[in-house]
Amino acid sequence: MAKSGKTNISGGGGIGSDELTVTKDYVLEGLGYVGADTDDEKGVGIMIDNGITANQNLNAGGSFLVKGGYHAQPFSVNANSLASQTRGTVTSSKMLNGETAWVNGSKITGNIASMGGQTINPTASQQTVASSGKYMTGNVVVNGVSNLTPANVRNGVNIGGTIGTMVDYSYLAVGQTAF
Repeated sequence: MAKSGKTNISGGGGIGSDELTVTKDYVLEGLGYVGADTDDEKGVGIMIDNGITANQNLNAGGSFLVKGGYHAQPFSVNANSLASQTRGTVTSSKMLNGETAWVNGSKITGNIASMGGQTINPTASQQTVASSGKYMTGNVVVNGVSNLTPANVRNGVNIGGTIGTMVDYSYLAVGQTAF
C-alpha cells in the first residue's frame, strides 16, 4: 500500500519517495505523482484507463479478456444457463438407444431400439414384422414362391394376386368337358 502524507518536491521535508510504494504502473496514464520509482521527482502514470466496462454474458466455450488497468466501475462476467444454450425439442423416444444429447439444459439418453433386417417366408396366415417404434438397420425381405403362376393355380382362384387359369379335370365325370 502507498503511504500517504505530504511531500515537498522542491525540498524542505515531508515524506521522500524512498518511503512510498506506489509506482507509475498504479497511477492513471498522464497523471503526475511522486512514488517509489521517482527519486523524489514528479513522475507520470502509465496505467491504462479502460473506462466503463459493461457486464458480460458468455456461452459455453466463450471468453472475455479482462484488460489490465483501471476500470471505472465494477463489472461481472456471467455464464449463460445451459438451458438457454441447448434449446431443442428432441425427446428420448426420438433418439436411438444409448445416444445422448443436451436438451433445454438436461442430458437425455435415447431409447429407440434398433432392429436388424429379416427374411419372411410366405405362409397361409398373415405375418407381421414388429417394427413399430424401432429403427430398422436392414431390409425386410419376403421370399417369393417360385412356381406361383396362373397355370399352377386352379381356374378363378386368387393366391396373393395371382389368379389361376389351370383347369382341374379331376372332378369331371367321364365324358364331361370343362367348358
